[in-house]
Amino acid sequence: MQQKKCDWMGCSEIGFFDGLDKTRLTEEAKRHIFAFLKLIFLCPYHFNRGVGNSDEKHQGPETQTRIKEIMARSNELIARSQALYKKSRI
Repeated sequence: MQQKKCDWMGCSEIGFFDGLDKTRLTEEAKRHIFAFLKLIFLCPYHFNRGVGNSDEKHQGPETQTRIKEIMARSNELIARSQALYKKSRI
């Protein structure tokens, strides 16, 4: 089975995803997907967002927390790499 890339804009997740009929997508999902092929391949996270979820009202703060955690880790890695670069230049 061939690995697929998630069709959600900006997602680089690659894996074995099942195809989803585009008629089941929410309006948000339609805005975040470039090409409307017969089948859309979404990673598990974007599948839940793209098809809709009854617990969607509970996902907002969790998503914001996840984004903050990712940004904090990213900033920490940037700071570490800059410190290593400065050490190597001395």
